[in-house]
Amino acid sequence: LLCLKRGTVEVDKRNTGVKNIASNKKEETESKQQLNNQSNHLKHKSPDSSLLINNVAMVDPKSGIPILNNITLRLSPGEIIGLVSDKGFAKTALVNIFAGHIQPHKGMITLGKQTTSVSDTENLRKITGFLPEEVELIPGTVSQNIGYIEDCKMTKVQEAAQLVGAHEMIMRLPDAYNTLIGSTGAVLTDLQRQLIGLARAVYDQPEIIILDEPYNHLGMNEKKILLAMFNKLKEQGAMVLLFSTNNYMIQSVDRILRLHDGRLLTFTNEDIQQSLIQAQKNFLVKKTQQKIVPIRQERKYG
Repeated sequence: LLCLKRGTVEVDKRNTGVKNIASNKKEETESKQQLNNQSNHLKHKSPDSSLLINNVAMVDPKSGIPILNNITLRLSPGEIIGLVSDKGFAKTALVNIFAGHIQPHKGMITLGKQTTSVSDTENLRKITGFLPEEVELIPGTVSQNIGYIEDCKMTKVQEAAQLVGAHEMIMRLPDAYNTLIGSTGAVLTDLQRQLIGLARAVYDQPEIIILDEPYNHLGMNEKKILLAMFNKLKEQGAMVLLFSTNNYMIQSVDRILRLHDGRLLTFTNEDIQQSLIQAQKNFLVKKTQQKIVPIRQERKYG
């Protein structure tokens, strides 16, 4: 029984299903506690080594249908891997496993000499920065949303903002980094929200960075800044997993994989462009269908 929404999910241990924990109706204190926990995760970094996801699998407990089928992937320091998927359901599960937000049903996650079993994803979250497909903001200041906690270090907040090209945008807000945002604060554009989410993902230089559709809402100038950001992350030895259907991804990654029928497939050079084009078409069709349905209902019942 899977309910995957906004990129942040957890395992219900009573029935091993996945339930949604990212609700817009959460109380302010709950939202702040969630980001405080994520901040603590980013403060501790493990010894220098590669990340190995070995034989990881997930099954829909209700239907018994495999969602992820024996996924194995090695991510080395300074490497950026792009991943294309035409199955949003499987992609969301894989994104959250990598980010340490849900537990697969089997498999091992190894970082250096540290091994994380399927029942313990705490170690993985400690060193992971995460951008979900839809960025959520807490009621608080811009700096609190980037640095997660009220006493976050402004120097690190500004470094993260500058790295993703958000600093100038933030300085144009009414109170710059002290501007209140979220449900009770200033209304931000989709671009502004995306830049703040990106800054949050790279805050405090996490070893592992998971980016789900990082090019959403970005213009060409912002995409160029992201290309420079990826080069900087490679120099820092970060391990980056980039989930996207944007053609611009080709310029940023070292290799591209495809998630298909719950399995990871390796692209040949000839496959890359065509697969990205097809994934974009599938994405646009899905978005169009979502927009058409309410119109039809309104005409039928209006």
